[in-house]
Amino acid sequence: MMASYGYDEGKMMTTAAIQVTGAKTGTSKEDFMRHHELVYGVHEDHYREQDPNARLGVSWAVPYSFDKWVTDKKTGVRELKHLEGKYIKTEHVPMFDTERLWKVSQRAIAQYGIAYIGYVPRKGSIVDDENNGSKTRGKEADLLDLSEIIADFDTTDGNHKEKNLPTNEQVLAWMAECPLGPPTFINRSGGGWHGHWCFTEPVPVEEARALWDRLADWIENLSDQHGVHAGDEKVTRNPAILFRMAGTTYGKPGPNTNRRVEMVYESGMRYSPEDFDRLPIRMKRVTEQIAREERELARRTRSASLGLSDDEKMLTPWYRLDRELPVSEILERVFFMQHNGTTMTSPEEWLTEGSYYNGTTAHVTLYQDSDGVERFTANGQLTAGNLAIQAGKDSYGSFSLLVERFCGTSTRMAAAVARRFLMNDDMDGLIDWMQENVHGVKPDPEPEVELAPAASSEPFDLTDADLEKLARGVVPKDAMNRVLKNCTAEDAALAIYGEPLDGECTQTSWDIVVDALDGDAQRAGRLAKGVRTKQAWSEYLNRIALISRTRQAN
Repeated sequence: MMASYGYDEGKMMTTAAIQVTGAKTGTSKEDFMRHHELVYGVHEDHYREQDPNARLGVSWAVPYSFDKWVTDKKTGVRELKHLEGKYIKTEHVPMFDTERLWKVSQRAIAQYGIAYIGYVPRKGSIVDDENNGSKTRGKEADLLDLSEIIADFDTTDGNHKEKNLPTNEQVLAWMAECPLGPPTFINRSGGGWHGHWCFTEPVPVEEARALWDRLADWIENLSDQHGVHAGDEKVTRNPAILFRMAGTTYGKPGPNTNRRVEMVYESGMRYSPEDFDRLPIRMKRVTEQIAREERELARRTRSASLGLSDDEKMLTPWYRLDRELPVSEILERVFFMQHNGTTMTSPEEWLTEGSYYNGTTAHVTLYQDSDGVERFTANGQLTAGNLAIQAGKDSYGSFSLLVERFCGTSTRMAAAVARRFLMNDDMDGLIDWMQENVHGVKPDPEPEVELAPAASSEPFDLTDADLEKLARGVVPKDAMNRVLKNCTAEDAALAIYGEPLDGECTQTSWDIVVDALDGDAQRAGRLAKGVRTKQAWSEYLNRIALISRTRQAN
């Protein structure tokens, strides 16, 4: 019997919530439909807007056995060999045709004993209609947004090659105590457990990479802590993985082959990307990633500096700024982050209600590259979003942070800004400029002066007026236009301030949102990223309202 348990801050599911009884056998259409509703059905509007022909792939293993003449490449000897094995066959079904999904799964189970689902929906273009079939199982380019992240835990009562496995009770205790919160639902497979953490809104594959790393870090930390193979962290990181839906059967050869994949628990919880900041990082992964980034940085630096002498390199604004202004000074003085030795903690006002926070949280990891330049990596999605950089993807020094956060990703503009202050040895002046413009400046409807592009590769000079225009130019205009298109000023006023607009008010919805964020236009734009449905726009305004109330309270 499926159980449902409430959850609030500081309260987790208990291990007693799920009784480890004898596994059920056969299939269950009820469990299958419930699984589909929790993962896909609640986001139907989102996926239909993203691709009206979105598909889910039903896959099964087809055995083969035949004799074939084979030539040995080394000896040239030709002999008749008997070949046996299995290959995966896939049928791509419209993702909201649940009856057909069920029937295709049942047919595969009846014929071959097993049916998988590619848990990330595929684009409709994956189906080759001209040839009445599907092109492939799907590559990453065929994937739509993710609605969940899955953790796969094998246990001692399953049929597995790995023998150093946890017990059922251990796995349930881990999921109950997960710092992220309990899974949205848990399936008992034929040889373990699948924890499904579902998103409040589907997340693009590229943005989900840092989230996979955080959940996989948690699994690997469990393995280290308990001395067992806690779970398959590679599965967590793989968006194209095949999984069993609840209501189907285990299917692997052995005594458990007919066991049902049974839904045993629902928490009612869903998670935003920012919630994953509660998960502990795995320092081994971070240090390996930093080493890879250092090698890539060295490669790019050598490429960009070809033909320059050592003295000429030291005159370039990117070399000088990185060395003369440690990036941790920008993070501390401009963004009010707190030092914790080799890490830094984000300010509390950045964190959403209920987020995990204490004085030792490692939201940013600092390190010295091979040239002795201080650089950092953002460990969480929320921190990265507020700095307008990638979480866990790249490392940043002072110059690259200037490029991404203050200059709209324009390296040429960042070089001009850096050169403007480096000429006068005025690092405090640069910090002051960052502090003044960290929230962005709303652009004039028709700017009086346009910055002329540089005619050569030489950096161009900027006056104070140019700097002011530059700050205006980094406002996310695309995001502003999307807000204006999808939210009326009346909607914004009611959601954020709880009262209608004054009859004489001429503010737009964008003006109201930015004012609620204390003028932080860039943050307003970042929060709007990925917002597509009407419900998501309503949640966007509610989130702006929450941030505004938190600012006022502080």
